[in-house]
Amino acid sequence: MESYEANIGGVPLTAAAIRQAADILEDAPGNHVRGPLARAGHALAHAPERDWYHGAYREEIGRFPHLRVRPGSTRDHRAHVKPAVIHYLRRLAGEA
Repeated sequence: MESYEANIGGVPLTAAAIRQAADILEDAPGNHVRGPLARAGHALAHAPERDWYHGAYREEIGRFPHLRVRPGSTRDHRAHVKPAVIHYLRRLAGEA
C-alpha cells in the first residue's frame, strides 16, 4: 500500500492517485479539469476546495514561468490552466 503523499484541495492522495489524475487530464480532450476527473470517478472531482486547480495553476506558473501560455482569442483559444495543472500533479507525484 502506498503511503500518503499530498493533500490536494482537501483530499489526501497517494502518488499513484495523483498520477492517475494527471493521466486522466492528459487523455481528456478540451480544457476542462473537474469534468474529466468526475467522469472518471476520481476523488479530486469532489474535493472540498472546489476550485483547487486554480491555485495549483497559479503556483505552477509562478514556479515554472515557461509554462505560461500567451493569451489567445475567441477564435484561437489556448489552454493555460489544464497543462499547468497536469504539470503540478506530475511534480507532486515525483514525475516532473
